[in-house]
Amino acid sequence: MQQVESDVPLEMLPALRHGLVPPITWIRRRTRQQIAAAICVIAMLQAASAVGARNERLGDSIQIALPVLGTACAVLRGDLGDYAARFAGNMAVVHGLKNGLGAAEINLRPGGSTRGFPSGHTAAAVHGASYLVRECGAFVPYAGPLLALGAGFVAGSRIEAGRHDLHQVLAGAIIGLLADLGFRQRRNGRRIVLAWRRLQRRHRVFRPRVA
Repeated sequence: MQQVESDVPLEMLPALRHGLVPPITWIRRRTRQQIAAAICVIAMLQAASAVGARNERLGDSIQIALPVLGTACAVLRGDLGDYAARFAGNMAVVHGLKNGLGAAEINLRPGGSTRGFPSGHTAAAVHGASYLVRECGAFVPYAGPLLALGAGFVAGSRIEAGRHDLHQVLAGAIIGLLADLGFRQRRNGRRIVLAWRRLQRRHRVFRPRVA
């Protein structure tokens, strides 16, 4: 009898056989691995194309690619609502500051035009990169440094192109990070409590014995 090869990891076969890991869970894990691999492929292609392309145009592409990949990761994790709300809040803060500061000196671009504070490109790229590192980056070695390099390239390209100064870029990076990482303590605490309760139900950990 011919043996059929399978790409299911050997350590997961017993769990799949006994129904401990639903097939949809395994599919999601595999898809997240593919997304993480796509991150590396995109990073390498962008690095290779940098020789013949303008840095500003390449930075524009990366600042779109990172949030889009973050959206795909959020869909697979069932976390799209939170991701979309945070990204919308990120952009609302960015454009609120740009419009609200008017002709203030901090809001002037190096070329003299307004709406320079903060850098929206940097805020979007850092937000997408931060989410990917936390939620999907573990599936590919060195994904974290690659994603950080991509977000950093976006920031540098904005300065090189004369669109923003260093302070405007740093402000965009901080806003992007806060949009992704801020106000998660309560949610993470709730996850820990739920995980502990599941552990108690399965293994009867620290439950009082009935005399």
